[in-house]
Amino acid sequence: MGEEVKAIVPESVLKKQKREEEWALKKKEEFNAAKKKRVESRKLIYSRQSNMQRNTRSRSNGNKVEERFNHLSVVNNFKSIFSIFINI
Repeated sequence: MGEEVKAIVPESVLKKQKREEEWALKKKEEFNAAKKKRVESRKLIYSRQSNMQRNTRSRSNGNKVEERFNHLSVVNNFKSIFSIFINI
């Protein structure tokens, strides 16, 4: 009564279970590596974007005259394209 009976499992089933476990582990490692790569690329993209914003702001601070000039050049370009008078 105290004896436990172990079920006999075919070798092919054991191999299949082992292979599935290895595949699951490999898939999990690949997923974690891809996730880490995504995080790193996001950090890089964010840092580049913030640097670009910082540079753009530093260049454009105090240069309101240039902004007005750029606006006028765009308006003049529209005038020449459409050949109509646009109020500034």
